[in-house]
Amino acid sequence: MAQTPFNTESKDSTNVYHYSLIKYCDYLDKLESRPNIIYIEKNYFITDKLPSNIRGYELRYFNQRDIKNYLKGKDQMTLVRIVPLRVERRTFS
Repeated sequence: MAQTPFNTESKDSTNVYHYSLIKYCDYLDKLESRPNIIYIEKNYFITDKLPSNIRGYELRYFNQRDIKNYLKGKDQMTLVRIVPLRVERRTFS
């Protein structure tokens, strides 16, 4: 099923944000050293409808406090940010 501008509420791969994470996992699968966990910045309008794992990757949703706590004693982290898509005339822009 295709992603449409009005398909952001479902909790399956027809949700455009869920689908984008699947595509991100496709990218990670090609890496020589791939992570087991994907850290995603929490966005209550988007991430509440997303799963806790996709294709063997654990998805952890972090708010700002979680990010600060995680980084204590660490130099860096890879954090995925999902931003709302804009819709104009029934298409993504």
